[in-house]
Amino acid sequence: MHPKIQTHPASIYDHSMEYPNNLPITTTNTPLPTTTTNRSYPINFVQRLIMTLVLIFVTMSVIFGIVWIYLNPHVPEVRVSSVSVSNFILSDSQLTGKYNVELTIRNPNRKIDMFIDHVNVYFDYKGTQLSCVMEQPIYVEKLKKKNMKVELGRDTGFSESNKVSAGDDQGKEWSKGLVQFNLRMRVRLTFKAGDWPSRKKLLDFFCENLYVEFFSAKDTGKLMGVGKKLPCLMFLLVMPEGDY
Repeated sequence: MHPKIQTHPASIYDHSMEYPNNLPITTTNTPLPTTTTNRSYPINFVQRLIMTLVLIFVTMSVIFGIVWIYLNPHVPEVRVSSVSVSNFILSDSQLTGKYNVELTIRNPNRKIDMFIDHVNVYFDYKGTQLSCVMEQPIYVEKLKKKNMKVELGRDTGFSESNKVSAGDDQGKEWSKGLVQFNLRMRVRLTFKAGDWPSRKKLLDFFCENLYVEFFSAKDTGKLMGVGKKLPCLMFLLVMPEGDY
């Protein structure tokens, strides 16, 4: 009698399907995302933007410079129209008086207007100065004239008594009834031509040898040569920072 051999039915699951050794193995290398391109894009954009703005600024500056060269702005012509000195007393150590000066400012430009928004006036006698500041702006149209009156003395808040050095020349001038004064005026000038950007300049005007004639000690002295307008010399100064 033969022993019974237990047999298991063959499994219907094919293990070769789980590990298909006969199929080619392929691998795909997917590159990891990098941030290099993302970072370089805004940097390049900013650089291009800056270069564009600089190019626009340089181009506009060149255009404005060419326009102003073409316009060729001229500085104003300043002349002394009249000078009057009242209550004038000249002693050994003091100079007392009240001074009124009238200036004529002419704009010689055909296409440019002028704005004078700051004026410093110094009336000088042998080193003694009375200064007056005028804050009110002056507007002078193309090829026009404007008169400017300056008062120095009690009404402007400056002292009428000023120390002067005594000398023989003072007695000689007073005996002749003729006294020499000098005037210096510093102005801040703005050129304006339509909608173009304005240009500013700082100017000094010197009006020298202003002879005031007195007929008597109690009379008001007048500028010698009535009807004559004495020209003033002009010097261009460097515009200080903060005045632009």
